[in-house]
Amino acid sequence: TSDHGDMDTRHRLVYKGPFMYESLVRVPLLIRVPRAYGGLPAGTDDGLTVNVDLLPTMLEFAGQQPQGLDGRSLVARLTGKSRAAPDFVISQYQNKQKWNHPMRMIRTREFKFVDHLTGKDELYDLREDPEELVNRINDESLADVRKTLQQQLRQWLEHQQDPFHRLSATEPD
Repeated sequence: TSDHGDMDTRHRLVYKGPFMYESLVRVPLLIRVPRAYGGLPAGTDDGLTVNVDLLPTMLEFAGQQPQGLDGRSLVARLTGKSRAAPDFVISQYQNKQKWNHPMRMIRTREFKFVDHLTGKDELYDLREDPEELVNRINDESLADVRKTLQQQLRQWLEHQQDPFHRLSATEPD
């Protein structure tokens, strides 16, 4: 796997944040599981996952029971015992140097909702707009999708005791 990179001029941007575009938050992940541990022939899994899933996965392969961790083990997916993947993943952004611009993103296979404390929220239909060029936050045909994602994100924030809505944004220097 890797760290996320810079925007590399996508969306006419060059830095790491404050953005939640796929080209920034989606990073490569390659895992080879030896056959002795149940590994399968080379293949792909396009199910959602996040980097915090790596530690519970390594612990389970090492014979340890992962407990009290935010991530979920990928062992069942990597050994073919299950194809189950989470319905959504979350990404967080806080600040760049002295500039605070907290945001939280929830992404499903089809949609992405970005909650900005500045009120400039984003909603993308990743099936129709994989490059995230059209913000559909005010599109009434997606009002139910927006509400569902907002509710799922709110529940996740509460479960994680994330202080997101108590934070404040600042203007860039």
